Amino acid sequence: MKLLNEYAADPEILCDAKSVRDLADKVGVPKGRIIARFPKRWFREIYDRLTALDTSFAESQRLQLSLARLEKAVLPTGRPNKSQKETWIDSILDLHKQAPFRAILTNSRAEDGESFLNLDSLDEDNPLWKAEHEYPLARSSDVWIEAIGLLLTACSELMFVDPHFKPSAPRYQRTLQVLCQAAKSNNPRLSITEYHVKKSEDLSAVEFEKECRLKLPARVPNGLELKFFIWSTEHFGQDFHARYILTNHGGVRIEQGLDDNPMAETDTDVSLLGESLYRNRRARFTEGHEDCKFNLAHSFSLIGQR
Repeated sequence: MKLLNEYAADPEILCDAKSVRDLADKVGVPKGRIIARFPKRWFREIYDRLTALDTSFAESQRLQLSLARLEKAVLPTGRPNKSQKETWIDSILDLHKQAPFRAILTNSRAEDGESFLNLDSLDEDNPLWKAEHEYPLARSSDVWIEAIGLLLTACSELMFVDPHFKPSAPRYQRTLQVLCQAAKSNNPRLSITEYHVKKSEDLSAVEFEKECRLKLPARVPNGLELKFFIWSTEHFGQDFHARYILTNHGGVRIEQGLDDNPMAETDTDVSLLGESLYRNRRARFTEGHEDCKFNLAHSFSLIGQR
């Protein structure tokens, strides 16, 4: 079950401010739909073409806002981004055969008509466009990757938030290993990896760091820096309970925690964060931010050796 689906969008369908607005309203990580960055300059070419049109100041401002929203949905997912054919549609069909898109948005038609949508058919009644924002999923990192893999392979910043992370517990080690590997695979952009935990009543910060350095480097991709933040809530009203995976493009909440427990009979709710909640949660775990609600007790970094 995928929470994020990738679509290819023909640049020719975005011909004016209305078409950009209509598409931008319906895509983005919080909505479960992203647009393939193909070719590499897909967005730049559309931006240059439309902003060169002779429009009023007000129309130009509205177009800029719509383009900014659309750009957030155009993510690199590790696919080839150079055209191999003379036309966009021929190149996309080649990519679609190698690894299918959820659908191709275009006014052109080809032999596989069931894979094609136009702007007028983008509604929740269409099975190729319908998107679920949350699922009850097995407590398995492999299952979670299927649901949010596109978010991991597109990110340059990756944050794990789980107050009860235990570095010596294999169920936490496996999740860390699998998700970091998925994010690092075919993704040279990943530069920041963080884990945010709550100060333990049973384990001092020094002891926690010692366990992490002993147990985790072999679980983290070679050369990847993983920085831990230990937060205290002693003097603040906010609780530290929910578990998240946050990136620079968006985030998800995993209700039961970031521990891999595929043998568990219970499932866990996995849901995409809306834009406002995502921004709030990123800020909450950013030291020095005015919306940070916790006190940083300790931080340290380790380098992966896997």
